[in-house]
Amino acid sequence: MEWGPPHCLTPGSFPSCDLILLLGLGAGQSLTATPPRPVLPPSKPHQGTKVWRAVRAVKASLVQGPAETPGEQLFHWSSIPHGRLPGLRVLLLSGCSWVAVSALCTSSCPLLRTLDVQWVEGLKDAQMRDLLSPPTDNRPGQLDNRSKLRNVEDLRLAGLDITDTSLRLIIHYMPLLSKLDLSYCNHVTDQSVNILTAAGTTTRDSLTDINLSVCNRVTDQSLTYFKRCGSICHIDLRYCKQVTKEGCDQFIAEMSVSVQFELIEEKLLQKIS
Repeated sequence: MEWGPPHCLTPGSFPSCDLILLLGLGAGQSLTATPPRPVLPPSKPHQGTKVWRAVRAVKASLVQGPAETPGEQLFHWSSIPHGRLPGLRVLLLSGCSWVAVSALCTSSCPLLRTLDVQWVEGLKDAQMRDLLSPPTDNRPGQLDNRSKLRNVEDLRLAGLDITDTSLRLIIHYMPLLSKLDLSYCNHVTDQSVNILTAAGTTTRDSLTDINLSVCNRVTDQSLTYFKRCGSICHIDLRYCKQVTKEGCDQFIAEMSVSVQFELIEEKLLQKIS
């Protein structure tokens, strides 16, 4: 699912409802909701095995016990009851409040691979620490210093008021991270990219896709840092005012010795497979 410009979702992108919940339904599942209102999110192609619906009301039991449902739940721009989340692989919480998202701090999500907390109101560095910190309620004799979200591979943080403090936490607690969306994060700078690509960090080798679109403090210097990443395939710098076409062209030329890149859009770099 693409979230960058020009199709980035905002609260006004959805119809006016008391409560909007976008829920990915597998084939054969049913959802009790009144009244149902079909809608397709922007840039999301319709898939035959999935139905997208926007609803005003959803049975609480559906979201309170998702461990018994298939592994994808999408709760966009809505409030979410606290519940057990051990079976989830994809959890999309864009636009929710921190009060709702904070349920993750006390939930076990060992199978979670994709976490979307874009535009979550109130999610800053302190809250990110709460999300990523190891559990504090270990059973006697069981000490686990790993993050509850340690297996996340795709993390979407667009629009959050976070700083390099959060990036250091992500590097420390998410060793498998390959896709990172930091678009619209106003505090992201070249130094942020330097931190993500520094020697000894897991992200230096694990990152394949990064979205820094509309990060206006990022410059061509970040492209120099990305040359350290052995697995990088996709760099989105669209709408970064201080990134130039000349800088992108220089990156492509210098990388061509070992890896071929191309501009598929202005300031959108992709590895040629």
